[in-house]
Amino acid sequence: MNIITENNKLKYINKPARYVGGEVNQIIKENEKIKTNVVLCYPNVYEKGMSNYYIKLLYGNLNFIEYVYCTRCFACDRDFEELLKKEKCELYSLENQKSIRSSDLLLFVIEDELDFTNFINMLYLSNISIYKDKRKKDDPKIIVFSPNNINLEPISDFVDCIFENNLRDLMQYILDFNLDSNTSIKCIEIKDVSNSIVPSIKIDNSSIIINLAEVYDVERVIEYIKDCIKFQGINKVSFINQDKIDSYRFCDIVYRIKTNIDGLRISVKGIDFNKIDEDVLKVILPCAEKSTLDFEITEFLKKSNSRDKVLNKIKCAFDNNYSSIRLIYNVGMSDETYEDIDNIFELAEDVVSMYSMNRAKDKLSVCIKFNCYIPKLEYNNLYNINAINKLETKLRYVKEKNIDRIVRAHIECADMYIIKSILKNGNKNAEKVLLSAYKLGARFDSDISKYDRNAWNKAILDNISFITNA
Repeated sequence: MNIITENNKLKYINKPARYVGGEVNQIIKENEKIKTNVVLCYPNVYEKGMSNYYIKLLYGNLNFIEYVYCTRCFACDRDFEELLKKEKCELYSLENQKSIRSSDLLLFVIEDELDFTNFINMLYLSNISIYKDKRKKDDPKIIVFSPNNINLEPISDFVDCIFENNLRDLMQYILDFNLDSNTSIKCIEIKDVSNSIVPSIKIDNSSIIINLAEVYDVERVIEYIKDCIKFQGINKVSFINQDKIDSYRFCDIVYRIKTNIDGLRISVKGIDFNKIDEDVLKVILPCAEKSTLDFEITEFLKKSNSRDKVLNKIKCAFDNNYSSIRLIYNVGMSDETYEDIDNIFELAEDVVSMYSMNRAKDKLSVCIKFNCYIPKLEYNNLYNINAINKLETKLRYVKEKNIDRIVRAHIECADMYIIKSILKNGNKNAEKVLLSAYKLGARFDSDISKYDRNAWNKAILDNISFITNA
């Protein structure tokens, strides 16, 4: 126990359950065989971390190793950060309430550059030097796993080892850590948390996620799901990495699961249906539960006959009683015209007209999601004021469009465009902007409601010489 949990200091904190642990399926290890203590860190709040596939996957697999103990730690909100400072207490892991600085390894799973400030703050609250060459001998090694191939250059001076979308090398690194140089252990197979049959994770009491990139035997998947229904009470399955396999194979997996297991709910939420052939779509949609269907239309509208293809797929969705459609568009591309934006709204109007031919319009939901396109730029051209002004002008144009009351436009904030461009394209010099924003109080920047525009703007202006030739 530490001073905060011992003295019941959490009663004044918002959502105190984030900081105490003790959940069902929490893993506690207390034995002499433990050689390596790993703290699995996620640079965002507990709720987001515990809904992350890779946090669950790594937590189960690392604790499967007899001599490795993996605990968890998440970024703390501002009220808890102030409590830690007031009580002079270091950031601690949930399972044993010990300072994460006392571990051997801190393993960060980072999926968004806008979580970098939280990563820095977790080191600071643990009394660990940010720079790797200034750390003490007994400080833990800082390793980062990034499943999304984000740009880690801005934090490269803070990290001892980086693994980009490579779970097996990461696991081997941890297996070998703290072992005698003469000892060699073959990397264990990365397995399912539940019973090591298929690569899946139970995300709550009723559902599991299956990683389709690792599925080779559909029959084993079906048997596994049946066992999960029988012994764990799940009634829903969803998928990740379906874009890593052929759409016809995806169709086969969904169809065979549905036809072999009665009453199972299959979620296809978040899947880009423009990447799925129309004949495959006709098989998948009747098998899946009703949800919002996503159509990424940025590239498709620039191709011949693509408009009709998109509409045919949406008609297929309507024929299968789907009534919620999201059109996703990346605004701000270099060859984009205002006519392209007009075409998006015309497409949305066609969707409404097609639906209302045989149905009541009040049941339809159409959302156009405008994301700010972040181009690949030369580092000395990141602060491109002309590109920023053009983007803001186009977003104003979008906001002023008169649209059908059924259609909603969700527009990403242009304020984030500059810093996203700097972090996604920047080299080590972006570290200066990052640290400046952190010192000015930037936290949880991926949440638009917490994005500190003033802190980031000042950080950019204070370091303008590093990001422009001007």
